[in-house]
Amino acid sequence: MSRETDFSSHYNNVLSQCRDKFIARLGSDLVAMSSDLELASETSESAPLDALERLHHRLHEITGSAGMLGLEEIHSEVRQVLNLVEHAVDGRRPLDEDEGRAVSSFLSDLSGQIQNPMAEK
Repeated sequence: MSRETDFSSHYNNVLSQCRDKFIARLGSDLVAMSSDLELASETSESAPLDALERLHHRLHEITGSAGMLGLEEIHSEVRQVLNLVEHAVDGRRPLDEDEGRAVSSFLSDLSGQIQNPMAEK
């Protein structure tokens, strides 16, 4: 086996391990994001925006990590939701009802996908 083949094999193994760790961590991230989404719909002055910013941060991290790990479907789906949340954060406003439902639905769908990955195939 050549050095290039050894390196390529090692790289693919490391990438696979990183993907597995990312998917494993995604479950706890989804729980935290669901909690942030719930808090973001409260009516106090700062709680909704603080929670929305945390949600935005987590979505941003997941989008970047998924893209870097070659998980294009997850990257694309999360990016769409991130765009909704970014508009609210940039405007310093809470999510409107439709945006909140879209984010909630996405989190629920993604949770189902990672709990039962073969259901989508």
